[in-house]
Amino acid sequence: MIRGMLLVALASLMAAPAAMALDTLDEIHDCMDANLPDPSSVQIIVMKARDRIGSVTQTRAKIYWKKGDDELSQVLVRLSDPPEMRGAAILMLEKKGTSNDILMYLPELKRVKRVTGHMMSGSMFGTDFSYEEFENLQGLGNEDFEETLAAPAEVDGRPVYVLEARAREGLEEKPNYERMVTYVDQATCSPLKVEFFERGDRIRKRLKADSSSIERIGERNVARRLQIEDLRDETRTELEIEEIDFDAKVSRSLFSTRSLERMGGKSF
Repeated sequence: MIRGMLLVALASLMAAPAAMALDTLDEIHDCMDANLPDPSSVQIIVMKARDRIGSVTQTRAKIYWKKGDDELSQVLVRLSDPPEMRGAAILMLEKKGTSNDILMYLPELKRVKRVTGHMMSGSMFGTDFSYEEFENLQGLGNEDFEETLAAPAEVDGRPVYVLEARAREGLEEKPNYERMVTYVDQATCSPLKVEFFERGDRIRKRLKADSSSIERIGERNVARRLQIEDLRDETRTELEIEEIDFDAKVSRSLFSTRSLERMGGKSF
């Protein structure tokens, strides 16, 4: 579900233009998945959270991403700024057939804490990204949603596929969003926009890539900037990629609770 959003939020990797229109969800997802790094990447990002009166809080983070032998994604986020959050870290491990593992280390707690339940909707490091949204942005699958293909549309004058994901019926613990709509560029199979709807079909947040920031790096095109808006709270967070390395060697040992404890409190 919403595969490849890592490419918009953190790398926005884009493949060569599609030779023909894609007709099924599987075809679109295969095309989106082809944009993922192989098998790993390292990025340094800056997020600027703006409140409704214009005050700005800046967060700087290093993100390690790796695909395991089982083809499931692993993500480690380490903070260096702001000073009071230096050394904080989040580990996300994609799971098949069950909820993904999300673990957090905060310097003041000096221990690893699991992110579950209502915590998933909370602000991640004071930004407009919740843990649930950030999980989706990493391309980690979420089997709580069922996806369908809607009618094509346009975003910024570009033809897009429209993927609509709705929460499955009968879930013991309902996700924070009832519906999510992803707009995927037909030429590049890269998501250009995602809309998040709360219960009652009220749109709560909108994530949008800045198409003017797209830069070609090697065989990949990278959108350096994007923005997520909280339409209810009238706040927004801008994300910019400072550095990105698609050839980085990333050790498997990084993606473990033991590693999270060992690196906890240390800046990158």
